[in-house]
Formats: sequence, structure tokens, C-alpha cells
Amino acid sequence: MSTTPQTKINQLLQALPPGAVYLSSWMKLKNISNDVQHRYIKSAWLTPIGTGAMIRTGDTPTLYGAIYTYTDARPAREY
Repeated sequence: MSTTPQTKINQLLQALPPGAVYLSSWMKLKNISNDVQHRYIKSAWLTPIGTGAMIRTGDTPTLYGAIYTYTDARPAREY
């Protein structure tokens, strides 16, 4: 039985629930550079919905997904 490491895109797609918004700043914290993010858009894994915000291609943002992103998948702000 062999195991292979997950690719970054698989890890990314499993990190957030369906309907969640992927923030560019959050992806950078996960070591996914802007160049890689643009490759994911060109490869149709992600669809931009605004500046620094993307969704899975074919997904529809949901209220639950937006709340999840706001509370769990955004960089913490220091005050």
C-alpha cells in the first residue's frame, strides 16, 4: 500500500467547505504564492469573484461559506 502526498490544490480544496470564499491573503499564509494562485485560475480550479477573493470553479458562494471564511479562513488582524 503506497501513499502519495497530496498536491497543494487538493489540500486547498479540502481546507474549506463548499461555498467558502478563498482569500488570496489566506492562501499566501498557506504558502500558495500569487503565481500559483493565478495558475489555479488559468487551470479553472478557482474562479475570481473580486479583488483577492476566489471560489471553487462551479461553486456558488453561500452564507455559511462566507461566515466560515470570515471567522476561520482569514488572516488575524493585530490591533
